Amino acid sequence: MKNFLKLFLFSGCIVLGAFFVFSPAQALTIADYQGIPSACPNKYPNNTKDCTVFINSITVNGFIDNDTSYTARTTPVPYGYLKPGQTITISWTDNTDGWNDPQGTSLNNYLVKYGCGNSLDLNNDDYTIGESVGRKYISWTVPTNVSGYQYCKIWVYAKGINQNNQPTLGVSNTRAFSMQAPAACQINSFTASANNILSGENVTLSWSTSHCNACTAVSNPNNSYWTGAKNTSGTNIIYNLTQDTGFTLICTNDSSPAQSKNLIVSVTTPPTKYTCNSNYQCVQASNGEYTSLASCYNNCVAPTKYTC
Repeated sequence: MKNFLKLFLFSGCIVLGAFFVFSPAQALTIADYQGIPSACPNKYPNNTKDCTVFINSITVNGFIDNDTSYTARTTPVPYGYLKPGQTITISWTDNTDGWNDPQGTSLNNYLVKYGCGNSLDLNNDDYTIGESVGRKYISWTVPTNVSGYQYCKIWVYAKGINQNNQPTLGVSNTRAFSMQAPAACQINSFTASANNILSGENVTLSWSTSHCNACTAVSNPNNSYWTGAKNTSGTNIIYNLTQDTGFTLICTNDSSPAQSKNLIVSVTTPPTKYTCNSNYQCVQASNGEYTSLASCYNNCVAPTKYTC
């Protein structure tokens, strides 16, 4: 009887030990396996469901997701957004840290994927970001075509020697990242110090923008003081303007249509003025008192002198 009890207890220990050894681990906000968060969901052929590699944390654009709770799967990332068109870094840690050889090459390869949708518990990882060999980070430019979704998630798959032929050794995903539509470039103001000037005078153009990263100046007819690249805000003096000119400011950012504003500065040619000089001759003068030559002639007459 005692031998039987010993054998029974020994067998129980083996079974219990096997349970702890082979039961699936729950790392992060894992993809589902039959409704249960599992580090190795049976999503792809030949997955073992008993992981040897556990993704411990995933850092996306500075936010570290290491929440292992089940409820975190239905809670969006509390801060930070994914912005379409933005290039970000994705990095991760796992339980193979420390297995690296002296050359720093990881023993495992990784496949990084993403999926977007309008629910917090989205489970589609339809799109590949890239493969990472021998390193636990990757750069990604968030596609502009995901701006119509509310959320996106990142998946990291730990693979064997070859991503395509080896079974998945471990996988985890992040919580849902809210999508932030990029702010549109906007020209707040574009003005001239005067819209009507006399020929040869100067005029100052001033402008300000929001969420723009590049501006271009165009003028018609072409004016060398207003052409080419400009700052996204500032002032610019147009010297010695002698003809009516249209000025255009065009500004853009990486994810919205170009914006433009126009203004026209009208130039008036002042009338020719004349003055009567000391020799009683009519000559042109900018501050002359006569606006026509005839008027000057009629009044520029030497006085008649008499002598006794």
